Amino acid sequence: MGEWAKPITFININRKEFRNSLPGIGEFGLEDKIIQTLGSDGCEFRNKNYPVRAVEVKDLSGAGDTFLAGLVVEYLNTKDMDKAIVFANECATKVVQKKGVSCV
Repeated sequence: MGEWAKPITFININRKEFRNSLPGIGEFGLEDKIIQTLGSDGCEFRNKNYPVRAVEVKDLSGAGDTFLAGLVVEYLNTKDMDKAIVFANECATKVVQKKGVSCV
């Protein structure tokens, strides 16, 4: 993370990317912009956890892309990040229950 990220409204990163970016997140005041995906632990945004229901995971392929697509679509429709994250979590939860890359 760097100066380039300051004008960005939201940044979606996973747990590993978050850990690797911690110095820049703090240095550039990006804490309130980070949407951190946590796999089976759901998602965190502005110190709020958005859990996912426990399901049998068959394949993780496409889960991150599905989360991001659901997030963007629902945010554009509602302009409400809480609703968008809940919807994105639901989409990713559906996809991990299927074998291979799937559509939702």
